[in-house]
Amino acid sequence: MALPLLLGEVVRTRRQPLREYADRAARAWADREREAARRVREERVGAASP
Repeated sequence: MALPLLLGEVVRTRRQPLREYADRAARAWADREREAARRVREERVGAASP
């Protein structure tokens, strides 16, 4: 009876770091996208100014 619980815990503890890694990667990607968009806006403002 304890074996299914133990196996479930092993699976959960292995999936958690993978999920955290995926979350960090998604946040890093979003940060890069925001930074790129900010730089484009700044470049456009600079190009539009005389």
